[in-house]
Amino acid sequence: MEEPGRGRKMSSLGSARPDAKTRRTARHDLIAGLVLIALSLFLFSASFDIPMESDDDGIGPRFFPQSICMLLAALGLVMALQGARKKSAPGDNSIFYGEVFVAKVLPLAVLSFVYLWLFVQFGYLLSTLVALYAAFLLFGVRGKGLVLMPPLMTVLFYYLFFGLMGVFEPPAEIFNLTDLFNG
Repeated sequence: MEEPGRGRKMSSLGSARPDAKTRRTARHDLIAGLVLIALSLFLFSASFDIPMESDDDGIGPRFFPQSICMLLAALGLVMALQGARKKSAPGDNSIFYGEVFVAKVLPLAVLSFVYLWLFVQFGYLLSTLVALYAAFLLFGVRGKGLVLMPPLMTVLFYYLFFGLMGVFEPPAEIFNLTDLFNG
């Protein structure tokens, strides 16, 4: 039985046989899914090296990285299963855009390394504020969003990580803005 206008053969279930692009995409999904699962397992096991401040079973510094690892493993499992079934997303016409990669992805990767350096030198508040402003500018956010969102997000993340989860804030080597607030 042929699908009208396409000339593909249909199986008894009504789905078209996968073409070469679908098979290639499915193979890439399988490999990427397995890599994501392996990475999440490695990071999950490494998260047990994060010291806990108390012996209680509440939310602690391990909660956020472990929950992200579990979500990453779940996404990897879905990708791997879809790839193993030789299925890809309907209408998947994924194309690599080199201009977008060079204009957005590479600068964001560089910004992440700059953020890590800033974090060590100046602590959480200044480094996060500067990095968020740079990221917002990189992605074209202007106006009120550029003025309001980075400080609000900085304070929100500070409260989530250092307040609720009890993550230890490492001291800055050059200048730490939180030292001014803590006295």
